Amino acid sequence: MEDNSGKRNPDELVSKDNVFEGLLGPLAFPEFETIPGQKPKKITLEEVIKNLCAENVIPEISNFKKSYEHITENIHKLSIVPAEFRILNKLVYPLKSAIRSYVTGNYLSTIALCGMVAEMAIIFHYETLKIKINEKEADYVVKKLYSRKFEKLGQEQRIKFLEALGFLGLELVEKFDIVRDCRREYLHFLSKDLSNVAPDAKKAFDATLDIVIRILGVRIGDPGKLVLNQNVIDYLRSKGLAQTE
Repeated sequence: MEDNSGKRNPDELVSKDNVFEGLLGPLAFPEFETIPGQKPKKITLEEVIKNLCAENVIPEISNFKKSYEHITENIHKLSIVPAEFRILNKLVYPLKSAIRSYVTGNYLSTIALCGMVAEMAIIFHYETLKIKINEKEADYVVKKLYSRKFEKLGQEQRIKFLEALGFLGLELVEKFDIVRDCRREYLHFLSKDLSNVAPDAKKAFDATLDIVIRILGVRIGDPGKLVLNQNVIDYLRSKGLAQTE
């Protein structure tokens, strides 16, 4: 840009003064683009799959299978869950989406989804515990301490609050911290290197899976019987989804 004297400001650069490599249409799925006036091209399933994968992933069945087997090596621990709307849509299905992201090489998406599930899990845990402190509802105490609802607290505050009351054991706190730290580093720090993002995504997923299992208390008891934490059973009863035999 020139000032009134016709001289260019030395702090400003224009494209004609510099040569750089560019990536044209960086956000587009080329096969999905339609050129005005031309007949839309037929899109193949292979092209769809290619565009859903991360840029460095070779979209081959063998690669997908290898990644799937790696990320899901512990999912047998969650072999069954209550078919309740919030449990499915806030915990289970997002965790399954984290698997999809990992298999297609979208590791940052896996980490982001694990962070979301961990937050939903601790809020669900708090809400279903129906905690009372000195005969007062926990919501009252939380509002007095933090001037906001539990749901609107930061994840670290939520963890510390429930840990202090004895509703989160040390191992579960460690799992929450793994996910929280991983999410913070990759989604909040521009300086974070991505060279270790795949194993870190796996680490976050395993911790999140363990969180969901522990929060729900899912385990198999007597033959044919699903065992859950009492607060989860009470929650399901309040929804009319569980009955006492």
